[in-house]
Amino acid sequence: MGCGESTLKFTLFVLNILCFILGVLTLSACIFALIEFEFSEAVKIPCIVSSVLSCILFLTSTLGCCGAQKKSAKATWAYSIIMLLLMAAQIAVIFVQPINFNNFSTEVIDKAWNVTDIKKDYLMTSYEIKYECCGKFGPSDYTDLNVTIPLSCYRNHNNRIDTNLLDVGCIDKLNAMFSSNQRIEEISDWTLAGLEGVSALVGGMLAITLQNIERRKYYH
Repeated sequence: MGCGESTLKFTLFVLNILCFILGVLTLSACIFALIEFEFSEAVKIPCIVSSVLSCILFLTSTLGCCGAQKKSAKATWAYSIIMLLLMAAQIAVIFVQPINFNNFSTEVIDKAWNVTDIKKDYLMTSYEIKYECCGKFGPSDYTDLNVTIPLSCYRNHNNRIDTNLLDVGCIDKLNAMFSSNQRIEEISDWTLAGLEGVSALVGGMLAITLQNIERRKYYH
């Protein structure tokens, strides 16, 4: 086995391991989101598409490792082509079907607000305490319904001081929080697409090397 072939095989194995890990993490995150937020249309299609691509990535990474191990140029070429298609699909998802976090935060708060009997029980309390917010859009969500503003809308649960009232709605607070999550998602998506592209390149180089080795056999 030549030095070039060994280097390419080792590099391809490492890239496949990285792709496998990222694919598993993406698949796990998508499955969790689909179960936890089954009511959300904002995450449904992007997560389903990402789950399918992650499963294909897992199978393709296995094909790449097997092709390299068996020194099969055909399997390695097939691996490279599929990786290129996966990269193109990943980039398409980034631009065409990303998760709309603004819609997602609205759906989450709407869900908590709509399933609550405002006059008896406040399911919004957990969001209001965690994110220091009040109602969907602000305290007026309660006053418009002639309902006493809950203590969770006040800092330190102290409603004796007017300035303790939180005047920011939970939708705006979730939007602010999800803005950082959106950046993380974009970085992870582009990292995965880059790994797929590099894997396709290295796989193609290994396939050419294996073909050249096969041709040399006919001359000896």
